[in-house]
Amino acid sequence: MRAFAGAAACFLFSACDPSPPSPVKSSSASRPVAVEIVNLSPGSWRVDLSGATPKAPPHSLAIPSRATRSFTLPAGTYTITQTALDSLPPTAASRQFTATFAPGETYRWPLATLLTGPAEPAP
Repeated sequence: MRAFAGAAACFLFSACDPSPPSPVKSSSASRPVAVEIVNLSPGSWRVDLSGATPKAPPHSLAIPSRATRSFTLPAGTYTITQTALDSLPPTAASRQFTATFAPGETYRWPLATLLTGPAEPAP
């Protein structure tokens, strides 16, 4: 009887919500990702990022020799293609991989080749 009285009170006074609580969306989920790409090599690179989700638009960046590019993008998983434009043979110039960027995080990404080193004057 007590169980019935409790259920009746819940129904009559709408003090109870029989539906399960909905998850609260974290404010950090909407925070963008900060990315810094640092070209350590003497050659230029192109970096293309295409998102696996519709809210992540594609990005394409040209990064000159020894330059740094900083940008923000929505968190998520991306397919990334990095291409050395003038320092490697065409067959070895591109590399493709996926990466997942977490909301609110900062990533620093160095671009280099095995031949990258400090610029030295020719003898």
